[in-house]
Amino acid sequence: MALSNINESIGGKAMILYLLLDIFIAFVLDFFIGYPKWMPHPVKFIEWLGKNIENIMRNIINASSAEKVNALGEDVVRNTKRLYRNERVAGTAFIIIMAGVVVTVVAGILKLSLLVHPILFHVINVYFTYSAFALKTVATEGYKVFDALKERDIFKARNMLAAAVGRKTENLDEKEIIKGSVESMAESMADRVISPIFYAFLASFFGLGATVVYVYKTINILDQVVGYKNDTYKNFGWATAKLDDIVNYIPARLAGILIVFGAL
Repeated sequence: MALSNINESIGGKAMILYLLLDIFIAFVLDFFIGYPKWMPHPVKFIEWLGKNIENIMRNIINASSAEKVNALGEDVVRNTKRLYRNERVAGTAFIIIMAGVVVTVVAGILKLSLLVHPILFHVINVYFTYSAFALKTVATEGYKVFDALKERDIFKARNMLAAAVGRKTENLDEKEIIKGSVESMAESMADRVISPIFYAFLASFFGLGATVVYVYKTINILDQVVGYKNDTYKNFGWATAKLDDIVNYIPARLAGILIVFGAL
């Protein structure tokens, strides 16, 4: 019995070391190569699935709200409050379903690959982890803005920044472009580099591989889709936005410290 426990302990430690090696390989691949644009990205699946599940949820909200309106008559205040509550409930269910689907898919693929061969498991784990990192992409986006400013091409710099941040930049001057670029890169470093690495390391010590990383990616990506404070998403995206704040709490502070030290 004791020998069995020792063997299990050694096996567990070996798995942790292999998973840490997977992270290192994934980071090296991302650092030197980045993720090829021609290669299908798992994030695209998350976005596609998110849009479809959101549509289903909104159909349920609309159907439920219509029934309540008929029942309550023309009480606008009560109907509006009920609609907002329904949106929050649906939004909470939305992120739970999305996280559950991603966990099932990623963990299922990793489990099946492990049954086939441990090497296949680590190859796929490296791929998932590698696809979750975006250091090369973040750096490239920043350099594009920097190079445009060096060329004194403010229109190009605005376009490069707009592509990175997804917001209107046509009226920004040079100082505002620099400020926006620095803010964007700092946020991207936290969301797309430090946080995935943090959760990859955390997961490795529990033998979970890339599954936890992709739960984080799901929350973070969907926050960019439904986490807006506008009329469409302020209630539906509430749970996703709050969850994104929670999962980024520690990594964001680590990122801040690293960015400060990196600037010294």
